[in-house]
Amino acid sequence: MVVSLSDISLADAPAVELGRTVIENPGQLPVRFRVAYDSAAINPRNEYSLQARITDGDSLLYVNDTVHPVLTRGAPDNSDVQVVSVDPYDRCVAPLPVRIHTDPADRVAFDDAEIRVRLVDVSDPDDRTIVTESRQAGYSGSFPIEIFLPEEGVAISRHRRYELEAEIWISGELRYHIPREEWRTVRPAHCPDTENPLVNDVFPVGLIGGDPA
Repeated sequence: MVVSLSDISLADAPAVELGRTVIENPGQLPVRFRVAYDSAAINPRNEYSLQARITDGDSLLYVNDTVHPVLTRGAPDNSDVQVVSVDPYDRCVAPLPVRIHTDPADRVAFDDAEIRVRLVDVSDPDDRTIVTESRQAGYSGSFPIEIFLPEEGVAISRHRRYELEAEIWISGELRYHIPREEWRTVRPAHCPDTENPLVNDVFPVGLIGGDPA
């Protein structure tokens, strides 16, 4: 992993690198970093940005695709740097965490419920595709409900559209769901992880305001 500080003031010229740090085998992101540079080389009229890339040997895996300004023109002295995969798909290597809420959660408890959750690719309205799904029977507990979707064969693309469908069945009857399409929309740019799970709310079936008219 390489993080660099560059002068990006000239739009029609290559950025000028002022400092960089190399992190070998960064492991799981996020990773803390520090870039050393000569403060005397900083011109308050110029624009500076942090850039990052992650490679595996000669293969480029991740880069930042947005500008992260620092130091001048009101920008902070430090910044997080968000990287994205150069592959349009992020191939999941661990179960996808999901957290389901409702309101008011403190009034709801379950005994022997079945939780059904699926992530659906809805980029093509004529070909909705289930990406991954899970059914958990015998659930006893309360909200929030936390489950994991299987990761085998799953790849997430920031260029695709997804919906998270969730249902809670009790004694063979659907009790909670997400009734409206716009409420099911989720925008994962990469495979969810324990710090960034897929999150959504379910509503009691028949609740005024919960189901479409």
